Amino acid sequence: MFIGLVFVLTIKLRKSPFDLSYSHHAHQELVKGITTEMSGRTLAVVEIMHWYETVLFLGWVALFLVWGSPVAAIVAVVGIILIYVLEVLIDNNFARVKWQFMLKSSWAVTVVAVAANFALIPYLPW
Repeated sequence: MFIGLVFVLTIKLRKSPFDLSYSHHAHQELVKGITTEMSGRTLAVVEIMHWYETVLFLGWVALFLVWGSPVAAIVAVVGIILIYVLEVLIDNNFARVKWQFMLKSSWAVTVVAVAANFALIPYLPW
């Protein structure tokens, strides 16, 4: 589930190569789609909402890393930082893709994760 969450974070946080929701243009470096015409309070609200989403999703990552020990808080903070750095690296190192590839890759990750889950269920200690 954690790997699936990290994959979905890349899509949901609109990181390259999955930054499809901001623009339909081929020249995304110059035109940022729906936010091009925004300014002032409207643009501020959109940017603040994006940061709220980022904090919320990184909080979900922390839920996978907290287990009830005082050390867990440190592990969660380090994990959040590492996942965010990974998302920034993905954003800065990969080109954009078409939405069809995003959909296919999302299903591929989902199918592999479900298959791995079903394969490991018989070996769980409970």
